[in-house]
Amino acid sequence: MIRIAHLSDIHFYESSDGAASRYRHSLDCLREIEKLLNSESPDFVVVTGDITNIGDTLNLERAYQWIHDKIYSSGEYYGLECVAKNRGVMIVPGNHDAFNAPKSGADLKRWQSGLTNYYSVFHAHKPDDGKYGVNYRWISRGNEQIFACLLDSCYLGDPETDHLTTTITIDKIGKGKISKKQSEQILSLYDSGLRGELQDDLGNMIPSGQFLASIKLIVMHHYLFEPSDSRAEPLLQLNDKKAAFQNIAMSDFDVLLCGHKHIADVQLLSYSDKFDPRAKIRLAFNYVRRSLGMRSLPLSYDEDGNIPAKLFRLLLGVLVLSKTKGAPLTDKHVEEIIAILARSIESPSILKDELFKYLNSRSEVRQAGLFDKQEILDLYSRIKKSFSPQQRKNLNFAANKLGSVISHLSGRPFAHIMSASSAKVSEVGTRHRAVSMYDITNTPSDNGYRLISRRFSWDESTNSFVKALQQDIVFPHARVAM
Repeated sequence: MIRIAHLSDIHFYESSDGAASRYRHSLDCLREIEKLLNSESPDFVVVTGDITNIGDTLNLERAYQWIHDKIYSSGEYYGLECVAKNRGVMIVPGNHDAFNAPKSGADLKRWQSGLTNYYSVFHAHKPDDGKYGVNYRWISRGNEQIFACLLDSCYLGDPETDHLTTTITIDKIGKGKISKKQSEQILSLYDSGLRGELQDDLGNMIPSGQFLASIKLIVMHHYLFEPSDSRAEPLLQLNDKKAAFQNIAMSDFDVLLCGHKHIADVQLLSYSDKFDPRAKIRLAFNYVRRSLGMRSLPLSYDEDGNIPAKLFRLLLGVLVLSKTKGAPLTDKHVEEIIAILARSIESPSILKDELFKYLNSRSEVRQAGLFDKQEILDLYSRIKKSFSPQQRKNLNFAANKLGSVISHLSGRPFAHIMSASSAKVSEVGTRHRAVSMYDITNTPSDNGYRLISRRFSWDESTNSFVKALQQDIVFPHARVAM
């Protein structure tokens, strides 16, 4: 078994003069989190952002020390001592950790500047890519293998609202985004894992079979879906969340661990709940590309800064597109395009001729923006290249599996798990404080991974965390190398 403790939204803030009234985090909660972790003995601690309240260096350093060692505050020592207790730590930043971003300039520069303080302190947790905020950890203990992708979802600024008044600055710091570049990075990690090209912490290559069979977690600050029993809060939501989820689905993830809303919630979804025909076609297209040794491509959506204002697009849709746009895509379109892709492996000209003809003859398919013309030509060029008899046999096998790839995905479970704030000094209304524990086991009787989620909520009467909810989720082993 591998046990993971999930903390979020601690909002560390202590004034420079140490005045207790200036705390934004609860010292009582810090002490009780420490006791809970000592009792539960997790192997890993995951912190999903908003570690501090304003992203200042003083409190980032205090939070870092509390997580990894101890701090001295108000006459007492507090600390999780993760280093001394040999607990692994996985941390992603939240929007409050990037609170000090400049209010103008290029988005990428603002993103990097906003996290200058954060990464100067949490330098050991800086993503290897150095640019797009995507990293991974491989955890292997006995029969359990976990692939955890850590993602910085703190997109700073919205080019569509930068020209408006400063009254909506909360929109610039509260919302999140997974950019197209980040989706490409995530898909690239998945491709590398399937080829056996990823390394563990010791530099050893991770066998492709182990990677494929592992349970896959994505860890970020922002959530994808609102809890069913709480009101929607658009200013906190992830931008383009449907496209973001569909790109996550193409990388075979089982679980999302997040925070941000300060509400604890577990939703068990099926991929088919949020996976539309456009995404199914892209999934099949990527499957063919992988079979040919080509890299996967994310489902396209608006690029940062290169889109017309939302209001303009809305008016355009009402005035123009509504008169010309065809019917929405259906599963029949999915079946027809998959059939073309499958036949193209036998004869490349089918891809070049039939797919272009199909796209041009159906306005609803053409307007869905399924493919870039160059994407099709690149695939055509690759299929035309000579393959050995064994490679051709493998390609034919892949072609025959195309339909099952889609049906397999539709039945896959996906767990969307949000943590409440773990230590903010006060919460009101539906907000509450909580810590979650996850026990992950690879069990033959389940023919898959079992994740037992236990929530410990804050009890004001006892000033302690008490067990409030337990949920069991099984993720089947039966996977297709998508």
